[in-house]
Amino acid sequence: MPTVEPSFPPPRRTGLHRDVVDALGRRIVTGVLAPGHVLVNEASLSIGMDVSRTVAREAIQVLAAKGLVASRPKVGTRVLPRDQWNLFDPDVLAWSLEAADAAVRYDEIYEVRMIIEPRVASLAAERRTPAEAAHLAEMLEAMRAGVSDYATFVAADLEVHSAILGAAHNDLLAQLAEMIRLVLNACQRVSACVAEGRSRAVEEHRAVVDAIAGQAPDEAAQATERLLSSAARDLREVLATGNEDGNRAPAADPTGEGSRPGPGAESPGITEEGGG
Repeated sequence: MPTVEPSFPPPRRTGLHRDVVDALGRRIVTGVLAPGHVLVNEASLSIGMDVSRTVAREAIQVLAAKGLVASRPKVGTRVLPRDQWNLFDPDVLAWSLEAADAAVRYDEIYEVRMIIEPRVASLAAERRTPAEAAHLAEMLEAMRAGVSDYATFVAADLEVHSAILGAAHNDLLAQLAEMIRLVLNACQRVSACVAEGRSRAVEEHRAVVDAIAGQAPDEAAQATERLLSSAARDLREVLATGNEDGNRAPAADPTGEGSRPGPGAESPGITEEGGG
């Protein structure tokens, strides 16, 4: 018979459906529920999480759409291996950066950024309008002015990168813009914890912005590569040693919705008895 562990927390924010997705999804992505684990049926899940069967069913459907689980007749709902997950899904990305191997995930993110962003900056240098160049200069100044304030600095940093994406004038890149912004948000919120690195980051961004303004594609790409290499070093420092206050860096939330309780705040999971 299925076993139900009733120690899931009460809903944390509006939407019971969202809470069930968040609770189960996080536990799958962080490895608490390993590939092959069988979740209990809808009736047991609804009892264990104090929600209706409709809410439980919809939550499982959402997790399936993210590639985290698959339901089969007479088998139940099983957790799928990582290579079937939608890794660019905002929730999956956020949960993965809470996992024990978050440092590996960040390295993968920077590899992708290094492939994409220098070429984006090069295109922006070729195609930017005078208004876009002026906007980039304004956002760079906002970064400089906010160097002593973490939240202000991160917001301006993100806007600089978003503006560079827009200045590339590529419809396919525009389709990727939201995913890239999520990735940027995750990285910036951690690497910007190195307070002494923010002034240096302003100058590294200035080199990119100046190259774009001067319509120098090669210089823009090279400056972007230098910026990303430096940011990756800062991020590894934070993950390894903690932030400027001597504390561990806060878990990144790429969605910008705010911090969520970590895996330890929830129960060991809801699985079929004996599930592997």
